[in-house]
Amino acid sequence: MMKRCPASPAPIAVTERLARGLFSPLLFEDGKVLPAAVKIDELLPKRGHFDQCGDSSGVSVFRIDLADGDGQANAELHSIVNRPLKDGSQRVAVGFAVVLVSAVTEISDGPLLVLDDGKDGLVSHAVIRAPNDKERAALRRARDHLVSLMNKNVHKFPDANAQPVK
Repeated sequence: MMKRCPASPAPIAVTERLARGLFSPLLFEDGKVLPAAVKIDELLPKRGHFDQCGDSSGVSVFRIDLADGDGQANAELHSIVNRPLKDGSQRVAVGFAVVLVSAVTEISDGPLLVLDDGKDGLVSHAVIRAPNDKERAALRRARDHLVSLMNKNVHKFPDANAQPVK
């Protein structure tokens, strides 16, 4: 894989681990990663993908094997949970689902791509997405497979059932 974004420290390796931040009630409930954690519209937006390093379309993940990758993932998750929902309720940080790049790119119902998406201050950011020529109707199986992979390796915070992390 080649490096795409100037701020990304290196091309993505198939041996890297990716972390998807999890919070309840929207992405994680009853001990399971929900399908909402991988939206079809994130895998393939109706108008196609856009590329702007740090904000490209796709499912947002962090390359946790990079220097401070886990710290950047943690900070980003906490910034999300500290924003109230539209109804005023609060999200609760649960932890991270961790998957290998090779497992994502080998999903038989894919292919799914993993692209570096680093920007200044967030160099470990990456996105998981479907190619623009993929049929949207076929993405449900790929999404369900990715959610299944995520459910196999959830790292919960010790106090995940407590209060939102500040």
